[in-house]
Amino acid sequence: MAHNGLQVHARDELRISETLSVRVIQAAIAFAISFSVTAVIPLLVTALILRSDVITFVSAPSPACLTILAALASRTGGANMATRTTRAKVLGRAGDGRGRGCGVLFATIA
Repeated sequence: MAHNGLQVHARDELRISETLSVRVIQAAIAFAISFSVTAVIPLLVTALILRSDVITFVSAPSPACLTILAALASRTGGANMATRTTRAKVLGRAGDGRGRGCGVLFATIA
């Protein structure tokens, strides 16, 4: 492999080399399953909680589910678990903040 940034990232972070390639179908199926499993918990919370409390009760378990899946995925893939779970926590909270900000901006939530 040549020494450029993309190839170094592919080799070091994603473990892609000339001898080990990406399994696109396997990755897509794993992503679909993990996304579906993660989506079940907020949907159950939405079905069981009063309408006025939905935002509070859905925003709490969503980043937790992302963190658990990030830990599972990093363990399965052999990546650094601390880095992946921290990234999931931070980006999960950032996504919640953006969603809440849009709700406040468009006056759908207080």
